[in-house]
Amino acid sequence: MPLIQACLDPRQPATRDREETALLSGMDALKSKEGMIVTEDFEEEKRKNGKVIRYIPLWSFLLDADQDRPSEVP
Repeated sequence: MPLIQACLDPRQPATRDREETALLSGMDALKSKEGMIVTEDFEEEKRKNGKVIRYIPLWSFLLDADQDRPSEVP
């Protein structure tokens, strides 16, 4: 499972740098190669320092989380 962080709007360069630096620090500490930043409506995937950072809108994150849940058995 990737490390997950949240940021309302990462479009400003200073905000993006701050969020990515914090996420990469956590990924290094946990030896994770994949991280995710949940946003209001911004989407992007990039590689930085040999790691994958995915920006994903909240609605998409919640829909994906629902699919990972096991279905109820009647």
